Amino acid sequence: MGKALREPLLSPPHHYPLRTPNKLFVLAAFVTLGIVAALICSSTTKYVAPASITAQISPLLVELWETAKGGNKLTEVHLRSASMIPPANVTLVIWPDDEMQSIIGFGGALTQASGVVWRKLNADLRRQVVELFFGEQGIHASLARVPINSCDFAEASYSLDDLPGDYTLSHFDARLPDDEEQLLPLVRAALAVAGERLQLLASPWSPPAWMKSNGDMNGNGAPRGLRPEAAAAWAKYISRWLAAFSAHGANVSWLTVQNEPLAPSPWEACYFNATQEANFIANHLGPTLAVAAATGRHPPVALLG
Repeated sequence: MGKALREPLLSPPHHYPLRTPNKLFVLAAFVTLGIVAALICSSTTKYVAPASITAQISPLLVELWETAKGGNKLTEVHLRSASMIPPANVTLVIWPDDEMQSIIGFGGALTQASGVVWRKLNADLRRQVVELFFGEQGIHASLARVPINSCDFAEASYSLDDLPGDYTLSHFDARLPDDEEQLLPLVRAALAVAGERLQLLASPWSPPAWMKSNGDMNGNGAPRGLRPEAAAAWAKYISRWLAAFSAHGANVSWLTVQNEPLAPSPWEACYFNATQEANFIANHLGPTLAVAAATGRHPPVALLG
C-alpha cells in the first residue's frame, strides 16, 4: 500500500483550496482489504478561477507499505528502483476554464476478496472499515465497482447459469448464492452508510464458460471471445443480473461491457475489440437494457464506453 504526501501541496504564493466538485483534482489510489480505486467522469459545476495557475510543488514524498500473505504485515519498505522515486521538483500548470472531463466521484472496487476478508472481521471492525471509506467521518467514497460473475479477486470461478446451450436462461439462478456469500453483505453495508451518495458501477470479467469461444471462463478467448450465437443470451444475462442485484438491495447506476477487453488474462476474461463491442452494444446489450428499464425489470443503467 502506498501513500503520497505533499508538503505543502501548493507552495506560496499560489495556494488554491481544492473544492469538490472542481476542475482541479488529485487522483489517489487506495488498496485496503482488496478494495481498489476507480473513477467515472461526467459534467459537474463550474469553478471560477484565474485563466491559469502555475504552482511549484515541493518534493513529493512517497512511503511504500506492504502486506503479503506470506510476508510483511503493514511494513514500510524501501523504494525498489530509481523509477519509483519522484522528481525533486514538479511544476503544476492548471487551466480551470479549459473544460475536458470532470470527475463526479471517487471510490473503489468491492470484490469477492474484499467481501470475504471483511466478513472475517468482528462486528466493530466491519463497521469501522465501512465508516472509514463511505461514512460521514471517512473519505466519502462515492463510487464502488462490483463484478458480474466471479473475477480474479474471487476464491473460485462461478456464474449463474452453467448449463451449456441454455440460451433462454431457464437455469439462471437469481438467488445469487455466491454473491450473497462473498460480496453483497459488504455492498449493502456500504450503501447503508453512504445512502444515495454511493453509486455502483458493474463490470463483467467473463460470461459463463459455454458462451465463450474457448469454453472456459478463464482466458479471454481471443480473437473471438464471446461466441456470436451467445450474444443475445449474454445481453439478457447481464440484464437479469442487474435485476437480481437490485432485488438483493443493491441498485447499479453504471455499467461497462467488459473489464479489460483486450487483456490476455489467464483468469476470468473475455476478448472484445472495438468493433465487436460496438456491435454487441448496438444489436444486443443496448436494446435489452432499454426494454428492461422501460418495463421496470431493473432501474435505468448508464452504459459507459
